[in-house]
Amino acid sequence: MPEIMEHLNRYGNRAKLQFTGHSLGGSLSLLVNLMLLSRKVIKPSALLPVVTFGSPFVFCGGQKILDELGLDENHVHCVMMHRDIVPRAFSCNYPNHVAQLLKRLNGSFRSHPCNSGAWR
Repeated sequence: MPEIMEHLNRYGNRAKLQFTGHSLGGSLSLLVNLMLLSRKVIKPSALLPVVTFGSPFVFCGGQKILDELGLDENHVHCVMMHRDIVPRAFSCNYPNHVAQLLKRLNGSFRSHPCNSGAWR
């Protein structure tokens, strides 16, 4: 936070920030971006789109959060290879046959919000 605040103070209304990262770093870059916005540390106009590379999903129901913060879906760019398991490992939109298998393997997955359909 000190470096972010220093940048904002130094450049004032001209300050721009962009967060990016690979794998877990990409997920963290999105969380930091959204945290700064939700805490009103920074104006949306000072943030360039987040770009992630092969990052796991951060949360289910992300569109609702983007809407609440006044952002459109272009605020987040996710780049992934077609066979990379990491971005899909924590998906909120499992195909039915995968969800059924996970429910059998892990009892706590039975009640996970991703299975209720409410988050899709």
